[in-house]
Amino acid sequence: CDAGTYAVAGIMGGQETTMQDRAVLALNLGPPSRATSSLEAALFALFDGHGPHGHIVSELLANSIVTVFRRGLIQEKPHSVLQCIRDAFRELENRVMQSDASVREYSGASGTVAIVAAGHLIVAGVGDTTAVLGSCSSE
Repeated sequence: CDAGTYAVAGIMGGQETTMQDRAVLALNLGPPSRATSSLEAALFALFDGHGPHGHIVSELLANSIVTVFRRGLIQEKPHSVLQCIRDAFRELENRVMQSDASVREYSGASGTVAIVAAGHLIVAGVGDTTAVLGSCSSE
């Protein structure tokens, strides 16, 4: 993946006392067993926890997304980044549903994931977390 500048920002609002946002940046996600540069991928993710235990849910998601997505890249045949994202979201939802009942019953998280792979940008999300794409020009 080409070098660039990446940034993530979070703002606490209202009466919150715990930052419930979790961000993930993982470069060079391509399967280690494959040498072709077209399979290299970078992953950017932002999870925004909601509810009294939202920080726990967003932490679970942030800690799991890279492993889940990378496994999908290795297993997917024929190779489909979009299918890997779908599968990753399903598995992440299953992990949340298997967590402690007191956490999942009143809390959750929204999330946005951006993947740069094979010269393409794919953005997927669930809930109210958004991504903004910007560019700089010398003109």
